[in-house]
Amino acid sequence: MQLVRYLFLAILLIIIATDVSACSCGRRPGRYFLSKVDKFDVIVIGRINTPENGFNRNLRIEKIYKGSPESEVLEISNGGMCDNYQTYEDGTLVILGLSRDSKHPKRLSTYGCITTSILVKEGYASTLQHQFPLFGNPRIGIIKRKMKLKNLERRIARKIWWNKLLH
Repeated sequence: MQLVRYLFLAILLIIIATDVSACSCGRRPGRYFLSKVDKFDVIVIGRINTPENGFNRNLRIEKIYKGSPESEVLEISNGGMCDNYQTYEDGTLVILGLSRDSKHPKRLSTYGCITTSILVKEGYASTLQHQFPLFGNPRIGIIKRKMKLKNLERRIARKIWWNKLLH
């Protein structure tokens, strides 16, 4: 009886611990890119590169959708497992939703548990490069993981317009 109780407790803790520590990239409400457009301080599209110091990554901005970045090249830091742009090759085109770091206002960071990086390739925006079977798969919209870049840009602009209208 004692063994059954310990086994039950161990299984329960594993389930709870996985849910608590796991990245919430799946289909939960509010955990996809388009649901957080109003929360991001800056939304840009640009190319990832590695600076000479080799620590954080830089983003050379090509277009600004929202916010006022400090310069054409942003130093960005990784916020969590859902946003593994750190693994992208230099020159990769990405859309990033970024927030200002409260301790270092010039530094922009990605949130840890929502989709904030979207890979852009051949006219399509996609989160298909992120594969986290245990934690869920990041999404652009509540269902979509891939869409035409022009459609995504229209949806971002529409969300920004609505937020300005309502606030």
